[in-house]
Parts: sequence; structure tokens; C-alpha cells
Amino acid sequence: MKNLDSAATTISEEAEKEFPEIKGKLLEEMPSNHELLFHFGIEEAGSPGAVLDEATARATPCSCFTYKGKDMCWSKGIVGLLAQDQQDIYCVAGKAYKPRPALTERYERFAEAAEEAHKTIEAMPKGMPRLEAWLGAMGKELSKRGIEV
Repeated sequence: MKNLDSAATTISEEAEKEFPEIKGKLLEEMPSNHELLFHFGIEEAGSPGAVLDEATARATPCSCFTYKGKDMCWSKGIVGLLAQDQQDIYCVAGKAYKPRPALTERYERFAEAAEEAHKTIEAMPKGMPRLEAWLGAMGKELSKRGIEV
């Protein structure tokens, strides 16, 4: 678990360096393409959402949509989609489900790209070289789908 936490912290720090506009920013209604890529990157690293502001995360309702029968939720104060056990902790103020066809469609396209990108790195051992290879493959797959990040 320590390695997963370390990976999430490293990803969070790198994202804040690369995209200063997210530093300290709490996710709002609909994640941007950069944020969706970040969500999938955290998931690929095997980590749940990175908690940046625990008090805010616990105090505000989660924004959610359903994908393949699963709740996909995020919360202010956390970067990345929440794992199920995190939803139990950070969605106690409620889960807001709003029709989000554009988000669902974007998420499906990202999920398809992530699945294809993952195939290219399956044999690699876990760690930063694998994540870097996945990010490169993800960029190619997103580009094939007309998504710019």
C-alpha cells in the first residue's frame, strides 16, 4: 500500500507542476480532459483518488454518474475518481447524480483508450517506467479518438 500511496503522491505532484491551474483547485461539475487523463493515470498506477483537502472532501457531496453498473464519483478536495472504499468515507454528505451524457460519452472514450493503452504495458513491472509507457500509449490512443490533452 505504501508504494501505491507514493505513486499517487508522485502523480499528484507532477500534475500540479505540469498543470499549475489545478494546484489547490477542487474539482467542479465536470472534469476536463486533463483531469480525466489524470483520473485514469491514478487508476493505472493502482491508486485511489489523491486526497488534497480531507475536510472539504468529507463535507461536500460527491458528483457521480453510473458506468457499467458502477458508481463513478469524485469529490471536491480529491483528485481522481474515488475507489469504492473512498466513496464510503467521502460521500457521506451524499451523491449527486445528474444526467451527464457528454461526460458519460467522454468517459467511455477515455475508458476504451485506457483499455487499449493498458494492453501495451501489461507485461511491464509496476513502477514509474510502466506509468510513463502507459501515458505515451494513452496519448496515442486518445489521439486516434480525436481527443486532445
